[in-house]
Amino acid sequence: MSSNTTSRRSRAPTPLVAINSLVIDVSGSTYSMGDAPMEQIHELMTKLKEDAITNNTNIRLSLHTFNGTVRQVIPTNPTELSVDMRTYTVPSLATIRDILRPGGSTALYDAGIQGLDHIEKIYEQEWNKLPKAVRSLNPTITKCYVLATDGLDNQSTHSISDFKTRTLVAKKNNVQTIALTSKNSPLAKLSDVVLHIDAPLENNLHIPMTSRLAHLAIIDILSATVQARFGSNIDVSKEEVIRNIEKTRV
Repeated sequence: MSSNTTSRRSRAPTPLVAINSLVIDVSGSTYSMGDAPMEQIHELMTKLKEDAITNNTNIRLSLHTFNGTVRQVIPTNPTELSVDMRTYTVPSLATIRDILRPGGSTALYDAGIQGLDHIEKIYEQEWNKLPKAVRSLNPTITKCYVLATDGLDNQSTHSISDFKTRTLVAKKNNVQTIALTSKNSPLAKLSDVVLHIDAPLENNLHIPMTSRLAHLAIIDILSATVQARFGSNIDVSKEEVIRNIEKTRV
């Protein structure tokens, strides 16, 4: 699930602050996705840094991983909420592979709720950093929340009802959600935009590869669409997406 919201706007101005909060599933079943998630996260972080420096934009990033528990991995200092991509050193691909190494169960609802709470904390912190004169101008601050998972919850202390409630609170705070899910799932009913992923899991197989590839293809399509709408260097980004999709061909 991903979300994006800005302060009042009719078009898409360059934001004063752009907040990106990633919550990534690293449970054992994600092993079947190979290196694709690691490569995509590394490419995303590299692109965010390039944009932050080129446009001198305060792009904030946080990264949480989850299996049976939820863990903040970026920033590494647990007392910090996010990093400034203008000055942050992007980890190597090898480090990202280590961070996203699969193992364990899936505390999806706990991770989803913690991720939504975290992005609001970043927003509040960044808003309070602004001078009063700037805040009075109602500057644009974008929030992008991404929750990526490959399966069902089997470990959370929170329930799906808790997750629904927290998602509805986010919607009341003008968080628009884009869900990558099946047509009639509970998440689909809560979301503003639903991209249907109906590739079924084959429960008799240990590695449901078809559904994994469908998920990754949809993520690449989303990335290309957002880049075409808001970003620069569109042709270069499209070429990157094409290369990523080609890796999934069987």
